[in-house]
Amino acid sequence: MEISGVTLPSSRRRRAIFSVINWPLVHLEITARRLRELGNVTPLISIEGRELTSDVRRGKIDVLTRTLRGLEHCLQEKILTGVATSVCQSNIDELLTKAGCAS
Repeated sequence: MEISGVTLPSSRRRRAIFSVINWPLVHLEITARRLRELGNVTPLISIEGRELTSDVRRGKIDVLTRTLRGLEHCLQEKILTGVATSVCQSNIDELLTKAGCAS
């Protein structure tokens, strides 16, 4: 199956699960639906930080909004979905809080 020029593995390979890292188009409902049809492809969605940080790091506008929309579409389709981030100096204060750490 092909989605926006990317060839995905065949749904006949049911014994394998394919993780697509930094999936660029999951903000489209139809993409999430097609991933659900395959059944063995899971997107790993990258969260860079809040709005400004996401836009700067990806060099585009509304990156976080589109990313969260894609995450919602995947969850609505009940697709096993992962979220990844790279914590660095420019986003550590946005992604990590003391509330999330053991005292």
